[in-house]
Amino acid sequence: MRHRGSVLIIAMWALSVLTIFALSLGADSRSKMTFIGKLGERNKLRLIAVSGVNKAVVSVAAKGNDPQYDVLPELGGAGVSSRFADGMMDGGKYSIGYQYYDPSLGETAWWQGVADSESRININKAEYKFISSVIRIAGGVGKKDADDIAAAIIDWRDTDEFPLMNGAESHYYLSLKEPYRSKNAEFEVLQELLLIRGISEEIYERIAPYVTIYGTGKVNMNTAGETVLGSLGMDKALVRKIIKYRAGEDRVMGTDDDNVFSSAGASAAELSQVVPLSPEEVAIISNLSSQDMISVVSSVFEIKSTARIGRRDQVMEIVCAYDRTKADSGENAVKYWHERYYVDPLPQEDDL
Repeated sequence: MRHRGSVLIIAMWALSVLTIFALSLGADSRSKMTFIGKLGERNKLRLIAVSGVNKAVVSVAAKGNDPQYDVLPELGGAGVSSRFADGMMDGGKYSIGYQYYDPSLGETAWWQGVADSESRININKAEYKFISSVIRIAGGVGKKDADDIAAAIIDWRDTDEFPLMNGAESHYYLSLKEPYRSKNAEFEVLQELLLIRGISEEIYERIAPYVTIYGTGKVNMNTAGETVLGSLGMDKALVRKIIKYRAGEDRVMGTDDDNVFSSAGASAAELSQVVPLSPEEVAIISNLSSQDMISVVSSVFEIKSTARIGRRDQVMEIVCAYDRTKADSGENAVKYWHERYYVDPLPQEDDL
């Protein structure tokens, strides 16, 4: 009797172990299937987002390597742009564009298209005074702090270990709790700014839309916004005149009736035909032209393509910098490529 009872207990124990093992195996299989499913969806999202990038590249490259000028309407439009319209692929959709601050609205707006890197101040090329100005205006910091940060930026990119007045070289960075050396070379990614003495994450977020590390270093007079034009030493009155000229009769930037600066050297003369300029304003534009700080053409463009499948939460975002001048040379035309996969729940239909 005891023997039969022992056998029964062992059998029940074995059955329990097998049941637990089977449940565990099933859960593990379901987990693996879920993982594989998500991985497959992620790859699908990536292909959709890449299609958006390719569409933008084709549009940007259509003008060739040596255009006469580049203007905002060719780069997209506020709201909707047929050239960079959303695209459908394999049950998903890509959008080409980004949020930007519209000073005329006092709030953020959607730009459907690409961003001109040369509508910004190039921290790899620009002089100290222009870097200081954009940090002060865009970063919202005082002149003294902006000057110190500008000096530290130039010390970071130059090839020596001799700090500028109020600058920072390896001697400073090696004294930090987590030490590192000054790069003594040009910035390769914009996020390197977070390593610069005096630049907090908050300041970085403020200045990032107005600075670049790509291109010739010249600022495109046809695409630069108010903040960047002001950083070139123009006062608010002159900036408003340039914006008014570019906006055309409808007073809206990025539309087909926009006026165009045909060359840097002719900018002052062309502007004065539409709005009156003082001798001082003419001198400012002429000096910027003679210093090779302004242009009317661009070479590098930032593309942001975002993909989503239906109303699912998963999103793939690709940001890249494309150099149009390298397209036919055999060199790598993609200067930067970053992919980000994240979850962004859409609002419920009842909330819309």
